[in-house]
Amino acid sequence: GLSTNPDIAARAKIEEAWEDFSKRGNFDVTRQYSRSAFERIALRSSARDGGYLSRLVEGFPKNDFRFAVQGMEIDALDPHKRDDVKRVYMGVEFDEWDAPEGYHLRKIDAKSGRYTRETFRVDAENMIHLFLARRINQSQGYSWLSNALLRLRHLSKTEESHVIASRVSANKLGFFKQTGEGEYTGDEDDDGKIVTPSSPGSFEKLPHGVEAQMIDPAYPNTALPEFRKAILRGISPGIYVNYNTWAQDLEGVSYSSIRQGVLSERDIYKILHAWFIDSFETPLFHRWLRMALLTGKIEGYTLLDFDRLSHVEFSGRTWTWVDPTSDIEASEREIALGINSRQRIARERGLDFEKITKENEEDNAKLEAAGEKSSR
Repeated sequence: GLSTNPDIAARAKIEEAWEDFSKRGNFDVTRQYSRSAFERIALRSSARDGGYLSRLVEGFPKNDFRFAVQGMEIDALDPHKRDDVKRVYMGVEFDEWDAPEGYHLRKIDAKSGRYTRETFRVDAENMIHLFLARRINQSQGYSWLSNALLRLRHLSKTEESHVIASRVSANKLGFFKQTGEGEYTGDEDDDGKIVTPSSPGSFEKLPHGVEAQMIDPAYPNTALPEFRKAILRGISPGIYVNYNTWAQDLEGVSYSSIRQGVLSERDIYKILHAWFIDSFETPLFHRWLRMALLTGKIEGYTLLDFDRLSHVEFSGRTWTWVDPTSDIEASEREIALGINSRQRIARERGLDFEKITKENEEDNAKLEAAGEKSSR
């Protein structure tokens, strides 16, 4: 029996309160990070370390929402914590259906600032464990770079060897070998080593009893760039990034090849967007909304309105192509054919159609007012 018309007033109030909560000083318990800055850390840590923990703190006394988020590195979750009776595996406690029921976090020593083996338990409803699961019933995640770490190490050691070899080749021109035909009478350094000055295009007569053995340096080696490309190309599929993008190498690419690579890469990003929204944004919003309604931060609405107001939709980042005119023309044809809508197109571009409509109405009203004023 509820109306199917959108509650525009509620939307505006919720969005305004959510934006206020997302500001630096309100969002996390340290009051140092905005929501966007916190999420960048959470996502970076998930990719680098395999996971990130966000504790939801209700009753937080230092903001008006009485709610904040506490970020924790995955190191806080004790991987050695195991109890077969209580179904605790790698610090995560599961119920009989293998749903997370609690998290056993390591305490920090006050003197050293290091984690101890002593743990404390936090209910799963108060924790967001962000990680990209690869298998069902997985307790913890692992680094997104794990598939590429061995190759990256090979590349790092090879580049280090090439640098050392190049420096050796640049520093040493050759050696002096004593022939035994006579006693050396030339210049020596403090350590008794034979020395002679070096200058471009010069020839010198060697001292009696000395023979020169020159070094023909093979470094810098021209094979290194191709080796480096081969390593980076092999790594790209394992880290979900197109080689030409992350290596900043556009040599030899064509418009069609780079377009295909970028489109495939963006499809992966869209999957990661959906994962992040489902795993972090949506559960966080629901807990925040409940507290915002309890504390009266959304004027005119109470906790009884939660079910009606909790239908949130987040949009990830979108990209425009190099030819936006073609995109606009294609969108116009889709609308004319009835296979797309203006609202959907706006959402795909990360825009709010209602705000656009309101702004257009305001623009038209200002233009009409200005036209009437000028006609007078």
